[in-house]
Amino acid sequence: MIKRLAISGVGLILLVSPLLASALTVQEQIQALQAQLQLLLAQLATLSAETSVNTGASSGSVSSGAATSCLSITNFLSAGDN
Repeated sequence: MIKRLAISGVGLILLVSPLLASALTVQEQIQALQAQLQLLLAQLATLSAETSVNTGASSGSVSSGAATSCLSITNFLSAGDN
């Protein structure tokens, strides 16, 4: 009986120990998520600024000029062409 009780106690400790040994508390998890969110917002602002510079657009205006990013295909190949 004592042996069964001891084994049950050890099993219970093994089941509960991961809950007690959590790496981060809830407050630490919230702070880590907030830091990640701030990092992502900074990356978004950087990418947005780069996109604005690369396209030449500024505050909603459309730039006039030839689109240089589109390809013009002039030669079409068919079966047997080299």
